[in-house]
Order: sequence, then C-alpha cells, then structure tokens
Amino acid sequence: MKQGLRNAGSSASCVRTLLIEQLDQSLSGLRNRGKSDAAVHQIRQGLKRARAGLRLIRAGLGKNAYRRENAVLRDAAQSLSEMRDATVLVRAFAASTGRVGNRDARAFEARLFTMLQRERRAAQRRVTRTSLAAATAHLQAARGRIAAASRAKLDGIDLAAGVERVYRRGREVLRRARREATDESLHECRKQAMYLANQADVLAQMNSRAAATMRKRSRRVSKWLGEDHDLAMLQRRILRTARLSGTAGDSVVMRAWVSRVARRRAALQRDALKLARRLYLDRPRQVAATIRKSLRAP
Repeated sequence: MKQGLRNAGSSASCVRTLLIEQLDQSLSGLRNRGKSDAAVHQIRQGLKRARAGLRLIRAGLGKNAYRRENAVLRDAAQSLSEMRDATVLVRAFAASTGRVGNRDARAFEARLFTMLQRERRAAQRRVTRTSLAAATAHLQAARGRIAAASRAKLDGIDLAAGVERVYRRGREVLRRARREATDESLHECRKQAMYLANQADVLAQMNSRAAATMRKRSRRVSKWLGEDHDLAMLQRRILRTARLSGTAGDSVVMRAWVSRVARRRAALQRDALKLARRLYLDRPRQVAATIRKSLRAP
C-alpha cells in the first residue's frame, strides 16, 4: 500500500481519501469553467472514479446518505453529458467516413460533418456559468459531508462486499446481453463493466493485485462496448438526418456507410462479450474472497 494511504488508517478510510482527491480534481475543473474536450473528459472521469469509491463505502454512509451523494455526483457529470455526447458524435463520424471516394459520398459526408460540428458548438454554448456554478456548489457540499462521515462506521466496512455487489450485477446483465444483444442491454453491460473497472482502479491503488487484473479486463470490455454505444448513437442520428433529406444519392451513400458501421459494431460486440465471459467467469463470492485476501496482503 502507498505510504500516504497506509497513514490514512483502515482500507475504507483509504478509499474515502482517494474519493475526496477525485472530487477535488473535478471541483478544480468546474471552478476553472473548463469547457474544452480535455477538461470535460477529465471532470467526468474523476466523477466516475469518485462514484466507484462511493459504492465501496456505501455501507459506512448509510442508504439515504449514499443515494444523496451518488445523485449529486451523477448530476454533476450529467451537466456535461450533452457536450460530451456531441463531441463523441463528431469523432465517431470522422472515424467512420472517408472510405468511399465518389462525389456523392464526399458531399454527403461533408454536410453531415458540418452539421455535427455545429451541434457540438451549440452544446458547448448551453453549458453556462450558472449551470457549472450550481454543479460546483452541490459537489462541494457533498465533499464536505463525505469527509465528515463517521470514521468508526467506515472502519467496519467490508470493501470486498461492494465489489461483490457490482460483480454480481455485471454477471446478470451479461447473461441478458448474450441472450439478446440490443443497444440497451449492451449499454447496460458497458456501464456495469465500467463500474467494476473504476472500483478495481481504486483498490489497485491500495496494492491489490487481484483488483489490478480485474481492472484490465473490465476496462477493455467497457472501452469496446463504449465505442459500440457511440456508433449506435451516431447511427440513429445519421439515419434520422438521411430520412429527412431523402435524395437517391444520399440513399446509396447511406447503405454503404451503414454497412461499414454494422461490421465494425459486430466485431466490437463479439470481442467485448467474449472477454466479458472471462471477466465474469468466477462466482461473486469467490471474487470477494480473493479481494479480501489481496487487501490483507502486505
């Protein structure tokens, strides 16, 4: 365990220390009115890791306090979600085009790219100083409450139980995604893998080797399904636009584009679900026991 974390006391107290550090980083980004792509990404990633830490110590906070703080962190991230989604669509479209060389294809792609960039700029403008200030105030209040939580209650927490809860939920979601790989079931599978990855990231910083292995696999599953989700959003947006334009040339280009995206999504889903089966191969209780053992190791 790192020296600074060792001095923090129990394992749960160490998690709270890491959680507060993540909140401080996100608060710094919000106070600086960061609206660049890099700033938004950093703030949202920090809040996701903070929520992972919050899930690990939920037993020490109590049900109502956990739900309140989780909602504050979630809402702070969602205040930037429209801007993030608009940026993702621009990047996903740029990565999925440029492979058909005829004039109709180039013209169609140029129009759509211009439209997506315009929507991205509009999303940036809708993130106002007022909304950022409100998110900052709520997040600062949550930070204070978490920092003031009873040390005695935290000391009695079994962190592995928090991992077991998320791992069990991930297995259930994976079974549904394998039975019927809808956009909704795959997105839920991605979210659960991300929750697990962020929890494992917190525990890996406490020198848990078992968590480090789990983090690598869950992060990859989340990445692949995240790319699939972005392409699904892009696909819906472009198809809606294409239906409104309705020209014969656009129809030909759309069929070629949809075919490319469908092949890419099929490959992402295949690889992600295959790795997810390995990730969720063990029984939840076995995973929890392994985490407990790794946390006790010197």
